Amino acid sequence: MTYESFPLKKYGAINALAISIDNELLCVCQEGRGSRFSQVSIWDISTKSKLKNIELLNGEYIQSVSFDKKNSVILVLNDSKLQKIDYVNNAFLETYFENEGPGEIGISPSDDLLLLSGVNASILDINDFSEKWTLNEYSADIITKKINLKELDVSWKIDDVSINDPYVNNPAKIAFLPELNQFMIAGHNKGVLEVFDFQRFHKIKELKDCPIQVSKLVVDIECKYVAVAGLIPKGLFVWELKSGERIRPDYFNEEFGIVYSLGFLKDQLITGSSGGYLEVFDLKEGKELFSQRIHKGAIRNICVSNVYNKIFSGGDDGAIFIIS
Repeated sequence: MTYESFPLKKYGAINALAISIDNELLCVCQEGRGSRFSQVSIWDISTKSKLKNIELLNGEYIQSVSFDKKNSVILVLNDSKLQKIDYVNNAFLETYFENEGPGEIGISPSDDLLLLSGVNASILDINDFSEKWTLNEYSADIITKKINLKELDVSWKIDDVSINDPYVNNPAKIAFLPELNQFMIAGHNKGVLEVFDFQRFHKIKELKDCPIQVSKLVVDIECKYVAVAGLIPKGLFVWELKSGERIRPDYFNEEFGIVYSLGFLKDQLITGSSGGYLEVFDLKEGKELFSQRIHKGAIRNICVSNVYNKIFSGGDDGAIFIIS
């Protein structure tokens, strides 16, 4: 595997990355010129040329980004605001929502649905942001008050965590499985990864044993695997979706640091850590393909192009690398 830097001007940390549904565009969200600005840029992946640059004011921090099927960019901002940007026609749509906390979004393009994680897990209409359905009381702090963390029915044990730990009250992480009409929720202090039907809105199954708090949850494009990067406990957890079985033991490497970002490229699992290391692991062959420190800061964002067979990593050092 080889890697090269992306031709991006280094303003500040990369807050979020996304690849369009057709795999032709890359959206880069970056801290801009000082704390009052954030940069959003749209790039052509094949030519590495910038198509559009948008500057957001008022110190709005971008929590998450995604593309819809029309290639409009959808942002989750720090003040509980959703914003859709049609960068071709210079059209904007935004709304405020009662869903505070570090937001994360998932898109189901075939159904025009948007899955939003914050205080609650909500499903919205992607066209006008109207609410279709909400899972109430999916706030980690609410669930924490109802359980004893040390009495969870899990194989791993927690020895040094209290409900006062700031990690414990992070909102859940989410992922769509559009081909199966399902979505997943993890990291909400239940010790399980829950799978829901998003058409009938009922729980289908649970996968165990999941960390109570996670930094990332991803599913591969063929819906064969699901991976979770754990914060409590630290480690990497991978399941085969069909069988529900764990297929790789969890591990934590102090040198590499906490896994902050995840991605899948076919049967390969990609991880980015707080130490700047990027690793590629072949799940089918059971072997490591790549492991190197390529960023000078944490790798908080990974996205992949299954068309071009490329991995994009974004770090706190303001750099983006392309791994081929």
